[in-house]
Amino acid sequence: MTVAERRGRAIEDPDVQALRAVLCSEPRDHADMYGGFVVPPDDAGAPLGVVSWHEDGASTACGHGTIALGVWAVETGRVAAPRG
Repeated sequence: MTVAERRGRAIEDPDVQALRAVLCSEPRDHADMYGGFVVPPDDAGAPLGVVSWHEDGASTACGHGTIALGVWAVETGRVAAPRG
């Protein structure tokens, strides 16, 4: 299943939408906050995939979220970062 297909299923699943609403609604969050579910990648060269979401639903991507996800992936050892 592709990341896009997982996104579509997440949008249609009331349990996933309930979880998204709990995580992305006040008092835990704010209107401009994004989050995401880490999912298996659909590209052989990628270490992970992500389904992005926000307070009003799912989105195809988020620049700030991508940066945060990259930091998380390196800090947890999921992705190796070159030493400079």
